[in-house]
Amino acid sequence: MPGEPMPVVTAGVRPRDRRRFFGDTEPRTFLAVCLALFAVAAVLVLSAIARGKTLSLFDEATHADYAYRIAHGQIPARGTPLAPEILREWSCRGGVTGLHLPPCDSSTPPVPSQYPGRGEDYNFGHPPLYYAITGVIARGLGVFLPGPHFITLARLVGLLWLFAAMVTLYAAIRRFGGGVLFAAAGAALLPLVPGVLHASSTVNNDAAAPLAGSIAALLLARLLIDGATGWLVPVLATFLVTATKVLNALPMLLVAAVCVVLAVAGDRAARWPIHVSLAHRRRQLLVLAGGIVLAFLVVYQGWNLFQAHRGAQHWVSPVAGISGRPIKGLPFAELFSTLFTGFSMVITNYYLQPSVDGETITLWARLLAFVVIAGPLLVMVTSARRSARWIFGLGALAGLVAYPLAVELQAFVQSGEYFPSVAGRYGMSVVPWLAACLALACCARGAGRVLVAFSGIGFVVMTLAVTGVFSLGPA
Repeated sequence: MPGEPMPVVTAGVRPRDRRRFFGDTEPRTFLAVCLALFAVAAVLVLSAIARGKTLSLFDEATHADYAYRIAHGQIPARGTPLAPEILREWSCRGGVTGLHLPPCDSSTPPVPSQYPGRGEDYNFGHPPLYYAITGVIARGLGVFLPGPHFITLARLVGLLWLFAAMVTLYAAIRRFGGGVLFAAAGAALLPLVPGVLHASSTVNNDAAAPLAGSIAALLLARLLIDGATGWLVPVLATFLVTATKVLNALPMLLVAAVCVVLAVAGDRAARWPIHVSLAHRRRQLLVLAGGIVLAFLVVYQGWNLFQAHRGAQHWVSPVAGISGRPIKGLPFAELFSTLFTGFSMVITNYYLQPSVDGETITLWARLLAFVVIAGPLLVMVTSARRSARWIFGLGALAGLVAYPLAVELQAFVQSGEYFPSVAGRYGMSVVPWLAACLALACCARGAGRVLVAFSGIGFVVMTLAVTGVFSLGPA
């Protein structure tokens, strides 16, 4: 309005409107939503922890060791043996069916070489933030539950990671204009994804992936809806999510890609201040994109350099060659061989312990994949071309295409190999975008009852299956 002072950009942060961070949600409503989301997450995660006592197929012993060591002031390196406490729990809990483990005996020290993978922590190459947060909290909880329970306590921290992701996703959907009901129902879809539930009920840095994707969705909403082009918050967010796991940075890199496209195309989808010139707007977007990429590279390369010369010299991973295959000739055919597998595998390709999994969950995952993966297309069809929601849907589709390629490139750079099959869990950071797109598409069509019914039915089905009350049989 006339007479109002012009906003000033300072330290990479531009002023935004005074709306609440979670849209126009009233405090009481927001509290009720948080309690409901926590209840949904707690029922499923605690049930999965209680019934899935065996260690996960996805190297849970090594992830637990990393968290345990960093909580005690140590960082694993090449050839570092698993801590005796972790080895004992592994023996007592058991692992994958058919896997030979030493007997559960607390009277004698465990011998690492008697365990699979030489009893080494071969996941030392991951950045440390997830392990630091999980390990420190689990060690703190150990004050109230002394004894050999570190893995159980670390698994409980997964509930906090999941709840944080759900609340952040709720905020993102609200910022994109979704109603309270749609945002809550969309966020409630996260623990209904079997892969997300597994990551949240075991010790694995995949547990941070849904939160990483939700944060990126929220920051993209700030960019497209509010015109927030400040670099400080996105760069810090990129640094932190990359520090949980390198692949968790994929959604933030998608945000950077959106910035570049908007800068090059001169797109006016976002509500930019009228006094900001097109050239200045482009410069802000390119600076933001560059900052995100730089933050990613700092963590990725920095941690690789830090770990490069630590531990045993001439060390060879005990799991080398299990997942990767050598590349013959030019790498293009191998690297692009899994390009579109994300559309079918990001939901349906999952693992749960046999005591938790079953045919019921398998059938639900197939239905969920059909509905949720259609979310980006639905939100694009129900939104104006180049609008904020349309761009968000396109970004979600790009994420499904990009994550298998990102995995292949990482494997090629690190070992010169490729993966014949890219597991769905590597694309878990894209799942929040899919859920948000579905919620926004339902919002555009006024299909709130349909979305709530779908989420509610999924919760009932998953609860009955995970608790063992009802199942159609083993998976």
